Amino acid sequence: MKTYNFGDGPTPAHQHINPDGTLGGWVADSATVGDRATVGDGATVGADATVGADATVGAGAIVGDRATVGVGATVGVGAKVGDWAKVGDGATVGFTRRSDGYVFSACEVDGEIRIFAGCRNFTFPEARAHWEATRGGTPLGDETMSIL
Repeated sequence: MKTYNFGDGPTPAHQHINPDGTLGGWVADSATVGDRATVGDGATVGADATVGADATVGAGAIVGDRATVGVGATVGVGAKVGDWAKVGDGATVGFTRRSDGYVFSACEVDGEIRIFAGCRNFTFPEARAHWEATRGGTPLGDETMSIL
């Protein structure tokens, strides 16, 4: 039996074989990866997670334990879907790194797009209001508004 350390010790796992026949990232044996789904190089799919048919998990991306990535959804290169998170059918999850290293990502949660940045978890209007109040009129604020 093969194992992979997803961060909390060795877990029974295997490398996914992508539809094009290439060897992809690591998938916990308890996870389910749908038909024609692609798991990129260096990506991981955690315990009891589900990745739908025709979904793409980009290189270096992380799908956490018990997370769900819907049919035809895309998790961008290096993006993270946290434990228990749900990415809807056809949705895209990605991230952008601000010039100071601060990472912004967007994800659909219960039918609503949420912005995650550091410890922040906002709707688009909440995110704009927060960064206008804290960074408005600065180069970092301008960059943040461009990201949003």
